Amino acid sequence: MSLAAARATFLAAARATFLAVAWAAVLAALPAAAEAPTADEARAIERDTRRALENGRALWLKGRPDAAERVLRRGLRVSPQDPALERALAHVLETLERPDEARNARARADARASRRSPTP
Repeated sequence: MSLAAARATFLAAARATFLAVAWAAVLAALPAAAEAPTADEARAIERDTRRALENGRALWLKGRPDAAERVLRRGLRVSPQDPALERALAHVLETLERPDEARNARARADARASRRSPTP
């Protein structure tokens, strides 16, 4: 084997080892939150989601769409897959005359709702 071939083989092995070690470190650093929530955590998420939706709607009805947007976005951080929050946000964004953002929020809500629906 030539020196150039040996060098290329060594560099390829070193890159592969580096990538494997780097990915192992990244995966180890990920939070354990990727696991399914406990029953208590699921109830708390549901409660917080419902509260964000109710408060967002109440603020919108009181003529405070900016505050409603903040509350709904906070709710989406807790429950990012909830289509009802996303639909309510779309409605608020329309009120705030931000049609592109409203259209995007509605599309996300529709996509999330279709993923939640059981297939016949």
